[in-house]
Amino acid sequence: MTWRSRSLVVALAATAGLSPTGTAAAATTPQATSPAAPRTAPALPTLHAFSVVHGSGADARVKLTAAQLWQTTDGLGVTVQLRRRSGLTTGSKICVTFGGSAVQPPCFRKERSGWRLTIGHRVAGAVALVGRHGITTELPLSTLGLAPSQTVRWSVASAAHACKGGGALPCSDRIPSGTRTVTNRLWTPVATGCADAGARAFTGGPATRHEVAMTFDDGPSEYTAQIQAILRKAGIPATFFMIGRQIAGHEAQLRSEIADGDELADHSWSHVDLGGGGPLATTQLTDTNDAIRAATGFSPCLFRPPYGSVGSDLVARAGALGMSTVTWNVDPQDWARPGVEAIEQRILAQVKDGAIILDHDGGGDRSQTVAALPTVISELQARGYRFVTVSALLGKPVTYGLRAPR
Repeated sequence: MTWRSRSLVVALAATAGLSPTGTAAAATTPQATSPAAPRTAPALPTLHAFSVVHGSGADARVKLTAAQLWQTTDGLGVTVQLRRRSGLTTGSKICVTFGGSAVQPPCFRKERSGWRLTIGHRVAGAVALVGRHGITTELPLSTLGLAPSQTVRWSVASAAHACKGGGALPCSDRIPSGTRTVTNRLWTPVATGCADAGARAFTGGPATRHEVAMTFDDGPSEYTAQIQAILRKAGIPATFFMIGRQIAGHEAQLRSEIADGDELADHSWSHVDLGGGGPLATTQLTDTNDAIRAATGFSPCLFRPPYGSVGSDLVARAGALGMSTVTWNVDPQDWARPGVEAIEQRILAQVKDGAIILDHDGGGDRSQTVAALPTVISELQARGYRFVTVSALLGKPVTYGLRAPR
């Protein structure tokens, strides 16, 4: 859905009535349902409409009758409804102020040809009309100086152009009236899966970009949080290929990884050789996907076969479940515990553009892997490499949903 049609949907939801919490009616924002399994988390919405705020009964030259914030995975939108016979003239403005933001307020400015959205003296975005008396727009949170999960205090004010007061009607109007503000807590966009997968197999990414993907197999385990802390400090993402039967008890760890921008992927339920494919492979993959989805709401886009054992039937079965099959092209054999320096040297010697680096966060003592990671990251950053998830490296579009504040 484009931002314009999405804006229209939210604004119409406002005029049709919202639930007491401000969430758009189900008929307005249809959501795909997850498979009917009791342990599967519900699908996250891609749109949330906050409660409509109505204006005062007092009249004004540019009368505001209602205003509403709404959030998508792309940004924050605002819809303003005006009185039918508003005293609009060219140059009149309606501005939205966000308390605590260092950015100048975005303003709808009336032009001869319609409306223009400005921040300061620059055009900031497009404006759509909603019915005969509504205007709406959407902007990235960063453009507004806001961040996910932030509590925002906002208000909307109108100002009639060249109005000096003293007339029958005030020159300005405000929602809410006086000096009050409306308080809303923003939701957080989180990855929910991929828009594209297919029965394909990859050993690395394109050699046309100076990017690499760090991957970790056989977790979650006691070492996973240590690795995540190193990744977080370095400000880089990674992809974790998980053993399904080890997820129980580590659900909070998985949610933390998703929140950090890491990718969760399937590495089978019990790390058996699935290279021959068959029904067992489907069961192993499905059970692991269900466990990841139940813990986080994320549907894995990738599968890594245990031991790198892969065949055409296995690739097809993974594809039928919406996953591409991924192995690697950099292997330090850290599972054998060859020593911290050996792990560092092997990775740095093998890395090239489009590398998928195999490491392990489970399956045994991974203290050497943890110790080697900071040096590997700093050296690759010094070489100018950009760290991305495997899906990003392969150009797989990631889908997002909105998670309510906790």
